[in-house]
Amino acid sequence: MSTKTNLMVLMLAAVSVATAAVTVVPELINGGFDAANEWQGWRYYDTTGSKTAFGWPAGYEGTLRSANYVQTAPALAGEDYGLDRFAVDGCPAVSTGDVVQLGFAAIKYADDASKLSVMIAEYIDNNADGHPDVFAGVQSGPTDNLFDIGLGVWGEYTTAEYTVQGANTNCLNILFQYRNASGALVAGNYGIDSVQFVPEPATMAMLGLGAIGMIKRRKA
Repeated sequence: MSTKTNLMVLMLAAVSVATAAVTVVPELINGGFDAANEWQGWRYYDTTGSKTAFGWPAGYEGTLRSANYVQTAPALAGEDYGLDRFAVDGCPAVSTGDVVQLGFAAIKYADDASKLSVMIAEYIDNNADGHPDVFAGVQSGPTDNLFDIGLGVWGEYTTAEYTVQGANTNCLNILFQYRNASGALVAGNYGIDSVQFVPEPATMAMLGLGAIGMIKRRKA
């Protein structure tokens, strides 16, 4: 067997291992907020019921809709708020050991010190209806994914890899909030769009190497 063939076999084996071992891309319904029912799969909430505003302005790249979620004052002690997937048809399916990353587009509308926080929480969907019934007790921290979003300019962002840990976890909740650098909830005004899980970069790189190897072999 030639050196080129040996190299190709090794690369394809690495691609196979990487793909099987780490990355899943769960389905996320209505990630662009463009369903006939804009709320499909989404919820926004505020325990006081008075601080939040919500709108559907033009979406990323000026097409369709985006979610404009506004928190007009810092959170009170014990208050919770956010925009999340905790809704029927909103629970992306996963299993223990899966590695996921979330990609999204965002724009910042207010010139303040807030950052966009993205938290991933594990849940158990007991009756497989797409609704997260029970918190599995595992989630990313409030400072794990803090993004400095461009003021007045749409940009694309990707969270860090998250490994599903709970033995009974079978779905995820995705939560967008506004925090300061230390993780405390604060006021903020952002547009969010194009929310989807994406392939893990290392796997994509290996797939690319495999494809290059195949091209070179054909040319030879």
